[in-house]
Amino acid sequence: TLTLFKINLNLEMEKGTDALASQAEAVPPREVEPQPYGERDVAVIRATQGSMEAVARPYDAAATELGVPVEELLEHLRGMVERKLPRRVAALLNHRRAGFSANGMGVWKVPEAEVLETGKRMAAFRGISHCYQRPTYEDWPYNVFTMAHGRSKEECDAILDSIAAECEVAPPDRSTLY
Repeated sequence: TLTLFKINLNLEMEKGTDALASQAEAVPPREVEPQPYGERDVAVIRATQGSMEAVARPYDAAATELGVPVEELLEHLRGMVERKLPRRVAALLNHRRAGFSANGMGVWKVPEAEVLETGKRMAAFRGISHCYQRPTYEDWPYNVFTMAHGRSKEECDAILDSIAAECEVAPPDRSTLY
């Protein structure tokens, strides 16, 4: 990845294809410098990463594993966020189990001088989870990649077609990989 424009999934659970194929505010990923961390930080990361049960108090199990009160664990996590150790603390939805079982990687040949502006515009579409610039090769001219998620191949196509229309990119300067 040369430039990361988006890594975030904002699925539209109630509205239809038009909502997924629409633009929203694109918030670029926060760039962070590597930060020092200690053994306690590593233990907290190990105890809190991965699957968590959907329960009223999801951090109880991790606190028990660490042998600390929940509030102490949460305070340590807040401190880690302030020190910019994790990019985020978030719940992740299994998009396939939520009905979004189709994925299409839109690949785009964007003029080099337009990549930064076009990448930002492409990242703004709700149905796009990842958007980034990659190097090109003699046999692979595509330099911007967008991952579309939908409930069907047709929904992914609608998202990518909306991007193509908005950014004025037509075949052969675009393709979709399923």
